[in-house]
Amino acid sequence: MAKTLYDYWFVQFDFPDINGKPYKSSGGKMIWNEVLKREIPEGWEVKNLFQTTKVQ
Repeated sequence: MAKTLYDYWFVQFDFPDINGKPYKSSGGKMIWNEVLKREIPEGWEVKNLFQTTKVQ
């Protein structure tokens, strides 16, 4: 079940949107990301893990 959920949310981008509907299949805006060479949800960005967390 965890594998299926991961696939829907992070591979197919059908995580629940603000209305509880699947993001991509309900018309969520996607943009091309040159780093990943694929479309990602608008507003998402690619960052190194160390750019988003504080490691001590």
